[in-house]
Amino acid sequence: MGMPPPGGPKDTQPPKLLFSVPKDQSVQFNGKVIKLVFDEYIEVKNLKSGLIITPSIKGDYEFKLNKNTLTLTFEQDFEPQTTYVLDFGQTIQDVNERNKAENLRLAFSTGNQIDTANISGRVTELLTGAPEIKAAVLLYKWDDTLDVFKHKPLYQTRTDSSGKYHLKNIKPDKYKIYALQEGSESDLIYNNSQEAIGFDSAAIDLTDRSFRTVDLQTVRYDTRPFRRTQARPVRQLYEIKFNKGLYAAHLEYADTANASKLRWMRENDVIRFFRTSQYQLGDSVKVFLTALDSAGNQLSDTLDVYFADVSKEKSIRKTPFEAKESPPSGALITPLINQLKFDIHFSKPVSQAAIDSIQYQVVIAKDTLKNQKLTLQDYTWDKNLTRLTVSKNFGKNVKEFKMKIGKNAFISVESDTLKPKEISYKERDPNELASVSGQVRTKYPYFIVQLTSEKFIVEQELFNKNEFKFEYVTPGNKRLRIIGDLNNNGKWDAGNPAKGILPEPVYIFGEVIKVKPKWEYEDIIIDTSSFSLQSVNND
Repeated sequence: MGMPPPGGPKDTQPPKLLFSVPKDQSVQFNGKVIKLVFDEYIEVKNLKSGLIITPSIKGDYEFKLNKNTLTLTFEQDFEPQTTYVLDFGQTIQDVNERNKAENLRLAFSTGNQIDTANISGRVTELLTGAPEIKAAVLLYKWDDTLDVFKHKPLYQTRTDSSGKYHLKNIKPDKYKIYALQEGSESDLIYNNSQEAIGFDSAAIDLTDRSFRTVDLQTVRYDTRPFRRTQARPVRQLYEIKFNKGLYAAHLEYADTANASKLRWMRENDVIRFFRTSQYQLGDSVKVFLTALDSAGNQLSDTLDVYFADVSKEKSIRKTPFEAKESPPSGALITPLINQLKFDIHFSKPVSQAAIDSIQYQVVIAKDTLKNQKLTLQDYTWDKNLTRLTVSKNFGKNVKEFKMKIGKNAFISVESDTLKPKEISYKERDPNELASVSGQVRTKYPYFIVQLTSEKFIVEQELFNKNEFKFEYVTPGNKRLRIIGDLNNNGKWDAGNPAKGILPEPVYIFGEVIKVKPKWEYEDIIIDTSSFSLQSVNND
């Protein structure tokens, strides 16, 4: 066999396997050398990373390429009475046009029969339903101590462009199954906070039947151990830093009389303490801190908070005293039938607030009410005095709202004053809005119905409403998502793969709803009765 002559039609055919040693589906193979012969000259690409051998072998192998022949020489013998599969993926291509060999698999047994058990399914992202492409699907023996957190799998394969996979020629047994999306750097071990993992908490039993369908949904977890990385004075402040963002924090004082000496706030991965006028230089305030990360990991600590003497420094760099409102000022908001609610977030704790200096005006229908003032019933502070929530009940449809925050209305714990600012909102034209309604049929007694953008940003949600209706829906492409709220806490819980706790189930309604102004989208049926995160066992 020689190289093809130049010229002629372009070669579009992938290399074909003429024969192999051992033959595909052969039994009683006891050698350590495997040979594949093709109908044309070939080259290999990333064979060591692209060739999937299942079950996993002991030792390593070397390969040699000679024109149209690929030879693999293994260091150690294959296990007795075991079926092996070599899946070459896209590692083999012809020399001239780089046409890749397709579906090239070689199965053989060292025993008297070929194992025929197999598992297939689909891997998707749990919260979006998007397919996980080229994700690894991994099997471990159920009664073995090996797992995805420390060890290579016994069997493995990869998903295709639609997230589908098929594991073939598996030995009858009970297995643990995982899906792992690692990206380009793949070691088949779940050890990176950027990786996505899916799993089934039940054993995949292949002892009583030869075929199972198992769909898996992946979630990204921050798997780093939750820890404090710093606790010390920083300029005129005292800061406690963590290695990841905080979900919540709770603080208690050993001596409650010291509570007036400090103010604190949480911001992403740091808790920042400010001293008040009650603090005397040299004081040390003992605090008991409890912090939670997004995965629910809890850290408890006892700290002595104190401040450095910065009186001799020429200048002290302070955090600017600023405020941001949410929703942002100028936003068009849905019709305010009875109540307007917004938050003002301050960049540091407030020490003085002259609410009387805040005035607002509101347009209700054709009437304009000017120079109104907030009452005690119209606002609340969070416990750290870093967030002011304004919630005003007007009793009528509000067309426009403007609030002016004057000079000296808010003074921070560091004695700087918030600059005057204006916050305004306008009612979105009802003619621009639509409604989406329908029915949820589900086995879950507690559930959340979410209306999201096409990119799954939550816009509205309802709780435990079998007959649901979303009003004042803005135009654009929308999705509907159902969360099985198993513990009835009003939010989605991600579970814990290390403890075998599945995430709460999520159902994505298949249709993208193209919302147009003034339309009413009715009679949408969302049926989750056949939906489950557990294995689906086909007869």
